[in-house]
Amino acid sequence: MNKKAHLAFAYSVACETIVKSVIYLLSSLILILVKLALQNFIDKYWYSSYLQRQLLNISCLAKFGIMGNFRFPVKVKLPSTYLNARVIRDNFKRQQVAENEVATKALKYIARNTTLPPRTRLEAQLKLSVMPNYTRMTQVKNRCVETGHSRFVLSDFRLCRTQFREKAKNGDLPGVKKGVW
Repeated sequence: MNKKAHLAFAYSVACETIVKSVIYLLSSLILILVKLALQNFIDKYWYSSYLQRQLLNISCLAKFGIMGNFRFPVKVKLPSTYLNARVIRDNFKRQQVAENEVATKALKYIARNTTLPPRTRLEAQLKLSVMPNYTRMTQVKNRCVETGHSRFVLSDFRLCRTQFREKAKNGDLPGVKKGVW
């Protein structure tokens, strides 16, 4: 192979790699732009108009991250039930508990396993104690899906006592009827 042919071959290989890298950069740039456009679309139309009307009645929207300063580090997917600030906060905690369940159980197992070295157990215990409070199951509270109340919630129906009583009287709960004896 003569010198000119060798240079021509090297030039063509260099051009090919440059073209490939430019195509890769352009495709990744397009992908990023599409993701941003999609994210803007999702942010703009995240909630249906019905939920927007309900959310506008909540006084502390910015506090819980639906708009503006987000209290928690990730976006909350809203439940399709009654909405107020407490329901949104509890829903966020439920999502975080579910995401961190495996890690928490593994760290608890390591921390409580007496056959492991004390240093490993202590490290696991420290990692557990550093985890945020909203990743703990004790932070989750049962709430009524109709009213958002947290007291006297019948877990089988996910309703508070007043809603359970009204729905049972109206016959909205199959298999439930007024007790007569």
